[in-house]
Amino acid sequence: MRRLAAFCLLLYSVVAAEAVAQAGETLPTAVKDPFYGEVLFDFHQQHYFSAITHLRAAQQQGRLPHHGVEAELLLGGLYLAYGMQKNAEVIFTQLLQQSVDPAQRNRLWLALAKINYQRGYEPEAAGLLQRIDAPLPRSQENERQLLASRLLAQRGLYAEAAAQLASYQSDSLDSDFAQYNLALDHIRQGRDAEGRMLLEALLQRGGSAEPERAVLYDKGRIALGYSYLQQQKFAPARHWFEQVRLRSPFASQALLGLGWVESGLGNGAAALAIWLPLIERNGSDPAVLEGLLAVPYTLNQLGAQQQALDHYKQAIELYASELLTLQGITSGMNFVALAQELADPRSAAEAGWQWRAEISPDSILSPYLYRLMAGHEFQEALRNYRDLLYLETNLTQWLADLDAYEAMVDVRETGYQTRLPLILDTLAKLDSNTLQQQRDKSALQLHEIEAANDATGLATADEQQLLARLAQIEARMQRLEAGVDVEKQQRKFAVLKGLALWRLETEYPTRLWQTKQQLQQLDETLKLSTEQQRSLNTVLERSPNDFKRYRQRLQNRRQQTVLLQQQTKRLARQSEAHLQQLAQAAVVGIKARIEDYQGQALFAAAQIYDALLPAQKEQP
Repeated sequence: MRRLAAFCLLLYSVVAAEAVAQAGETLPTAVKDPFYGEVLFDFHQQHYFSAITHLRAAQQQGRLPHHGVEAELLLGGLYLAYGMQKNAEVIFTQLLQQSVDPAQRNRLWLALAKINYQRGYEPEAAGLLQRIDAPLPRSQENERQLLASRLLAQRGLYAEAAAQLASYQSDSLDSDFAQYNLALDHIRQGRDAEGRMLLEALLQRGGSAEPERAVLYDKGRIALGYSYLQQQKFAPARHWFEQVRLRSPFASQALLGLGWVESGLGNGAAALAIWLPLIERNGSDPAVLEGLLAVPYTLNQLGAQQQALDHYKQAIELYASELLTLQGITSGMNFVALAQELADPRSAAEAGWQWRAEISPDSILSPYLYRLMAGHEFQEALRNYRDLLYLETNLTQWLADLDAYEAMVDVRETGYQTRLPLILDTLAKLDSNTLQQQRDKSALQLHEIEAANDATGLATADEQQLLARLAQIEARMQRLEAGVDVEKQQRKFAVLKGLALWRLETEYPTRLWQTKQQLQQLDETLKLSTEQQRSLNTVLERSPNDFKRYRQRLQNRRQQTVLLQQQTKRLARQSEAHLQQLAQAAVVGIKARIEDYQGQALFAAAQIYDALLPAQKEQP
């Protein structure tokens, strides 16, 4: 399975079939919008659903002014991660109509080519690839070459496809699978030599510790073995069958093929030595089921008719047992419960199309459905079902959140109604006109003081009180009778009055500047107060309608969410039915094959019994 990779300057193209967001190699060096950083965090945590939700919300609220194009590209990649090819194609097509740079345009051509290929539009995909007019970064160039190789193979141009694949500069698992599939295409078309050459070149790369690659190599060895076996080239067939690992899932097929090699060489006893241990394996294995027929057939060829008959009876009994097991599965197994267990969204809930189901080895269905579950159709249907279950859970949570929002509106409206009388009373006491008149009066007084250069006009209350007392003292001194000596007191009074006036004169410029500053601050405060009062009045007028509007919006969201929840449940039930049909069809196919084996065993046993019957009658 491909791994999630970042793309250059946030350009992500996601291969939907494998859920890969991969169209670049470097991360952005700077994120200018915090909300975009949140989206990227969700993305790199593989929380794709949250990333889509947060990204769409940020776009609708206009919170991504610096990352418009990158956000659209990322959204297209996220849509692809959920298999929403149509949505992604709309985004990429719109971006191509805008002025994106050539490098991004070529990546978009590649992304659109992948989408068309996945939707079965091979000619359109090939045409889009031809629009790429410059080399892509290495990872995208490899993707382009792989896609080009697949398209050539589907057109029957196998030599060109092989040449295209040979230019693939990577030892990735993708290239191995592409080469394997191309080789099988050759073999299916009767070009066994070309197919075997590709498979042998693939297997010459050596072993691998990667489980997926090791399994692929075993499949390649099995394909080579049976290809040679069909042409009765027993020596190379034996070589490749023997290369299959003993613990491989295909070990039984390799043992079956080795037995046919020995049988083809006329070594019936050697074939039996291989097949007898084989038929002791799990009876649900197709190779074991076929081996149950091969053993008595070979025994009969060797003249051991009685032993052959016994083994045919053993095979018939095992086939009957398997058919009973399958009948119990089809009649008693709850496929919906199985699908819910397989698609449990609690682990890696937002993995998108990277997620793959794993059936428990202990499950009764494991021997029968592992091939079905490995198939693309079943995995795709199960991923869709899992996404629907996760979406249904989210919608249920969102409905609960709407309850909380409605409760918040109720609390706020109650608080508003509680504080409204006090607010109205306070507003009634505020007289902006009177305050403004007082301010204007103060400004006029200051202007007159400045014009007259009157230092005493800026005296403080204490200083004004002091000047008033000095005036009183001066008046009293003037009223004293003549002949009273007050010269000494007059000199002291003059000094005291002079000090007071000197202080006022020297501090006058400073006090004048400070008073002007205070007047300016008063103007700003009055302006702010007026604006706040106007704003408060507007809020008071609008608040009742706002509460109604909030409730209406919440009600609309609730109706939309309930509708989506109903649609999701309906689609989930349809998905369950589809999964059940796939599973039942697989079981029916297995039953048909076992019934065919059973019929062959019964017919062969009857023939042997008919051959042995005359001899038994002649015995005394």
